[in-house]
Amino acid sequence: MKFIASKEKLLKLASTSEILVSSKLGFSAAANMLLKAEAGKCTVKSTNLEVSFEASFEVKVEKEGAICLPQQQVVSTLRELPPGDLEVELLEENMLRLKPVSSTRRVLLRILGIPAEEFPDIAAVNERKECLSIEKTVFRKIIQKTAFAAATHSTKYALNGIFLGYEKEKLSVVATDGRRMAVYETKIADTTAEDFKVILPAIFLQNLQRAIFDEGPLKFWFDDKSAFFLFDGFTISSRLVDGDFPDYKSFLPRSHSRHVNMERPSFNQSIQTAQAIYPSTELSLKKITLDIQSSEVQVKSYGDKKSASEEAVNAKLVEGEPLKVAFNLKMLSEVIKNVESETLDLYLENDISPVIIREGSGGEYFYVLMPVRLSDFS
Repeated sequence: MKFIASKEKLLKLASTSEILVSSKLGFSAAANMLLKAEAGKCTVKSTNLEVSFEASFEVKVEKEGAICLPQQQVVSTLRELPPGDLEVELLEENMLRLKPVSSTRRVLLRILGIPAEEFPDIAAVNERKECLSIEKTVFRKIIQKTAFAAATHSTKYALNGIFLGYEKEKLSVVATDGRRMAVYETKIADTTAEDFKVILPAIFLQNLQRAIFDEGPLKFWFDDKSAFFLFDGFTISSRLVDGDFPDYKSFLPRSHSRHVNMERPSFNQSIQTAQAIYPSTELSLKKITLDIQSSEVQVKSYGDKKSASEEAVNAKLVEGEPLKVAFNLKMLSEVIKNVESETLDLYLENDISPVIIREGSGGEYFYVLMPVRLSDFS
């Protein structure tokens, strides 16, 4: 195998592959990527048997061939090479040679691989016409603002994933760990996609978010076992999570007796200040209290050894009577950090019922958070 390729293009494919397909304990093939040159193209493939990646770009092929190479070593090596074209040649005994075509640096690198035949088969993917198309930057933001709420070690395996549903031209993305819930809902019209309800691994979607840059369309579709994503010439697949996702709509509060409008930056700052009085290892065990009055909210948190944080934040009690309610400090912080609007709205019934937190612009994202009892935690 011998070909001339752009170092930048090869690095983009290899680094994206490394982000998406992480090694699994006991499965060494996931640490390798397949590099193949044929018919004027260089193709990169990788898989860990749950997530697969494939992409190609045009190169000048002098001799066709293929080799399996360690992903991490390829990426780190390419990053150190000068920009421009590379001569890539497969020598004897599975040794790959990389040589810059034109550079002031006279550098020659070799990477030891394994035979291409040892790479696992990846099923061919046929793009469907019945797919959803969404702007990449929008999809990236959806995952950023929902995935944090997914469970990480739940025995209810479905909660370790993120729900994607499409019905009546409305896309819903939901993550929950049973104590908080992040919801995104938006209309997507002018599409031929069929209705669906699937669960995808949260870690896969978080890695996919990291691999998305710039603007442009992202298409995705599903079959009975897998999800498929297509963007920038990349074809990515992931196994779906088995199980039933909870009916999230049944957990939404049906009524509220209090509505509070707040300035998001000052509220967020008061929460971050409260966090500062605790060691980071203790944040998940601490609470924060909101004493809601007609024109302000007293944000209070009390730690050990008489440490304390108290701050008054301007607010407007739009509806209802004053109320004192407490939350897990870390969970409230993670929710508010993902609100981007200048104002936010809290909808409460009492001090023990779920609270809805909405972006002040009445946007497509909202969060549901369970309070803690005022007597709980430190």
